[in-house]
Amino acid sequence: MKSGGNGTAISVPEDQVDSLLVDLAGQGLPDSGSIDYSFFSKNSSWGITDNEFDIMKLDATQTELANLMKGIDGIEDAKVMINMPKDPVFVSDDVQEASASIVLHTKPGYKLEASQINTLYTLVSKAVPNLPAENIAIMNQYFEYYDQQKQSDEGDSYASQQNIKKRRRA
Repeated sequence: MKSGGNGTAISVPEDQVDSLLVDLAGQGLPDSGSIDYSFFSKNSSWGITDNEFDIMKLDATQTELANLMKGIDGIEDAKVMINMPKDPVFVSDDVQEASASIVLHTKPGYKLEASQINTLYTLVSKAVPNLPAENIAIMNQYFEYYDQQKQSDEGDSYASQQNIKKRRRA
């Protein structure tokens, strides 16, 4: 890696870009993420409506997030669905929170680590405005839910089973 632009830019080998982006997102960096909207310059016209723009922006965000997730070890494919509430009409109306659902296609037998799962939650919540981590649902192709809260105390399945047994006895 090389830094440039007086510390505002870094250069990395092309084959390491995706993994570095995911690692940085897991640490909450940068605080103000940006999505590549080059798609708009190629696919928009002078007569685009606000609704059409919002749909293209949402699609671009979902696609970029899915592409970043594919760069994580163990993930072969990702589908991201973001639900953005409509902006309130009146100033006095409450702003509703966004939500997201993610389905990961993981490599057979691969188990995501807690840090990878936390990275996914951070990545999505930072990329989408007004999206708290608790409004994100992540699962794999086998419908196994990746809960951000439970990852810290459940390392492997044997330890998880022992914790469940202890809770039932108490």
